[in-house]
Amino acid sequence: MKKGEVALEYMIPPTRLRAKPNTKKIYRTEWIHACEHIERTGFYTRQIWKERFPEQAVSCPCNFTTIGGLLELAGIARRCARSTYQKI
Repeated sequence: MKKGEVALEYMIPPTRLRAKPNTKKIYRTEWIHACEHIERTGFYTRQIWKERFPEQAVSCPCNFTTIGGLLELAGIARRCARSTYQKI
């Protein structure tokens, strides 16, 4: 991923512990990798994501869960176990 790459940006609203909203991004590279991998193998796991995007795994660990949720919303996959999505 590089600066300026297309990304889906979303906001987590403030909570009583955090006064300001928190902005997050799912980069196009992450999304395409997830879609291609699940299409090719039938599964997408947190371990696969961590191996491909180690910097994101450290700085934005919630991105994997968000990608999984997007795979579910798109009708591509379903969560079948902890940290594992299976192609529908």
